[in-house]
Amino acid sequence: NAMYFEINPTKGFFFEKESVEINSRQLTLNDSPLEGQASYEVYELSDEAVEYDMNNYGSWQNVPVLQEQLKDVKNGSMAVSGKVDFDKDGNGTIQLKSLKNGTYRLVLKAKDSWAEEVKQDTIFVVAKDAKTAVALGAYSVTIPEKEEYEVGETSRFLIGSALGAGKYFYEIWTGEYLQQKKYI
Repeated sequence: NAMYFEINPTKGFFFEKESVEINSRQLTLNDSPLEGQASYEVYELSDEAVEYDMNNYGSWQNVPVLQEQLKDVKNGSMAVSGKVDFDKDGNGTIQLKSLKNGTYRLVLKAKDSWAEEVKQDTIFVVAKDAKTAVALGAYSVTIPEKEEYEVGETSRFLIGSALGAGKYFYEIWTGEYLQQKKYI
């Protein structure tokens, strides 16, 4: 294929009553921006627990990202579809109205200059609220809502496991110093 997409949700996870914004870029293989249009489809994913052997990676620090954990989960029903336009800088933004609590796969598709279909996807999560479990089949998840926070700003993380009991122990560290620990 002569092109590819970069797909970047604006947040690590979203809440039900807010719109989902996903930035994307359409690029040639030599990383030049590509103006044009692509179609997208958003599918719900099953919340069936994905099996995992922790010995494959050796430690909890090496648990694969959500995209890798759920790569083999089949698409469920289509939640929404549409088109996205890419400007001369190759930038396009997908705005989705509020989705219900769950895990979703966005599939972006376009034809390259040889009329071959190019398809890429990403997985994102929508939470009902800060206290309700998300239907998520991953075996271990720790996703920050944002990549960076300002001093004094409240950070929010999506944590959990489809295989766990719903009780978690967290620690906050500053370098080598333990600042806080709590059972939640």
